[in-house]
Amino acid sequence: MQINLITIASNVPAWVEAGFQEYSRRLAQAGITVNLEEISLQKRADVRQIAAARNKESSQVLAIAAKSSYIVALDERGKEYSSRELAEKFSFWQERTNKLAVIIGAPEGLTDEIRARADEFWSLGKLTLPHTLVRVVAIEALYRAWSITRNLPYHRD
Repeated sequence: MQINLITIASNVPAWVEAGFQEYSRRLAQAGITVNLEEISLQKRADVRQIAAARNKESSQVLAIAAKSSYIVALDERGKEYSSRELAEKFSFWQERTNKLAVIIGAPEGLTDEIRARADEFWSLGKLTLPHTLVRVVAIEALYRAWSITRNLPYHRD
């Protein structure tokens, strides 16, 4: 399986990159390739720039997502999962596709175009998290879900 994690971000701290790489490496050892597709956050000085930035970023996200056959968008209104429920969902995704896209939107959220293209929506919970941190939380959750499907001791109930 290949997972394309698509994110819109800028100024990513080294500790975020290190955390992401750790779980990507673990999944790679399991035969799951994780590609981080990072789109640069556009300038947002005024209302007109926000609209133009969102349109440009949305087009870039959708162009990358088009390479995948199933798209999951992270959204606060999406479905929340326990780790065991996410493991079931992860198994479903593995059966459904060999190319999964997981989209982390811009600070203003997902555009209507991205929402229309997504196959489903996943929420990490009610907390508001920095976008750079979301990539670490999402990849760790996916690794945990995979480890549950393999009955590995990583997850403890």
